[in-house]
Amino acid sequence: SDDDFNLLSTGIPGTVDGLLEALERHGNLSRAEVLQPAIDIANEGFPVYLTLAEFIEGNETKLTRFQETADTYWSDGEPLKPGEILRLPEMGDLITEIRDNGRSAFYEGQNAEALVEVLNENGNPIGIEDVENYESQWDKNVLCGEFNDHTVLSAPPPQTGMQIIHTLNLLDQQDLSGKGLPTRSADSFDIIASALRAGMADRSEYISDPKWTHVPATGMISAEYAQHRSELVGNREAPDSVAYGNPAEFNQAGTPEECDRYELYTGEEEWAVRYESASEPVENDDSDSGETTHISVVDADGNAVTLSTTLSPVFGSGAWVNGYLLNTSGYNFEHMADVEEWEGNHPYRVRASTISPTIILDENEQVRLVIGAPGGGRIPTAIIQNINYMLEYDLEPMEAVRMPRIFPSVNSPEVQIERGFDAQVLHETREMGYDIQTLSPGYARMYLIGRHNDQWIGVADPRHEGSPKGW
Repeated sequence: SDDDFNLLSTGIPGTVDGLLEALERHGNLSRAEVLQPAIDIANEGFPVYLTLAEFIEGNETKLTRFQETADTYWSDGEPLKPGEILRLPEMGDLITEIRDNGRSAFYEGQNAEALVEVLNENGNPIGIEDVENYESQWDKNVLCGEFNDHTVLSAPPPQTGMQIIHTLNLLDQQDLSGKGLPTRSADSFDIIASALRAGMADRSEYISDPKWTHVPATGMISAEYAQHRSELVGNREAPDSVAYGNPAEFNQAGTPEECDRYELYTGEEEWAVRYESASEPVENDDSDSGETTHISVVDADGNAVTLSTTLSPVFGSGAWVNGYLLNTSGYNFEHMADVEEWEGNHPYRVRASTISPTIILDENEQVRLVIGAPGGGRIPTAIIQNINYMLEYDLEPMEAVRMPRIFPSVNSPEVQIERGFDAQVLHETREMGYDIQTLSPGYARMYLIGRHNDQWIGVADPRHEGSPKGW
């Protein structure tokens, strides 16, 4: 329905609750109809694909620490090989319980007790009441902006939609297509790299759990703030570092008219004067540590979903409970240790994340692009570049995904690049002060559906495994 047209799921805890809530709203599918395929796959298994086999072989220590993971992934001391069948019958039993009994099957009873037992045995002080009383966080409305006459809907804090919209605002002020692709134009390279750096600087400083600290999202995604920060973009001179700005000064700025039909995130007005100065941000890109899953969906009526979820590193912590693995995202809180608590804060604190599920609508409010990615700190910069290539340069979706990417640094002029940039461009940008480097092992992978010439095109990034499906 139109009310669910811009549904975004942002990888927060409570996937079980989200599924059950969606079923309750729509009313045309039962839990059994939706969950039975997952139960069947868990019980019957599926063939191990090449990348999964590589992950299993490369994580022997983590996957043999717990007996259940060892028996499943490293049976008889050998890793599962490509083409062998991976079965997760315990997960099948748990999903069956959820099918029959709803959320209580996960947050109460045997599963809750098993979850607490594993955590307690490994030094976590959680109690059964913490699991039973947990409330999933769903009161997060969408962030909305505009780029190239399109409406951009992206994930609210503590996800990274504000970086997506802010950086696109910076790029929207430039005539990039008139200058040529960044693989052939040093000026375009400079504009894109400098805009990405500015967005990364503000992301590093401000994205956090808005129930615990100030997150000036409304100011950061405003066109006025982008105009204020535009002096950092396209100067043909790469500074050694880029300081974060003060978007809180722009919290009262309005949003584009196209955003009026959506329930917008507006949670920070009371904090409008808290930040008074700008300085160098702490850079934490998590570029090589993450392993996230993303799916983009469009149905025949044009309804769209973009969903990202993560265990953080591959296989999370490796800790096993009833067939599923626990994440290790708690380490992110050490980056938030200096955040001052405020009276009335929420009992549950959600970690900051680079997850950036995004939906783009055209001037007729029809879906043009559904996009998201795994890839740690490289997720938002890759999504921004792909949106730019499709909407500014009018590349078809696969062309946009195949474009060589730029990954700059906030506190250094170093820029990592993929193969495909003209040597003269690399020479000119080095003359501008950029320290051009080959791409490190970390990279983001696009999984998107775009409309091009009145056709839907699904793209799974050829840099990794995944696939488009149509019915």
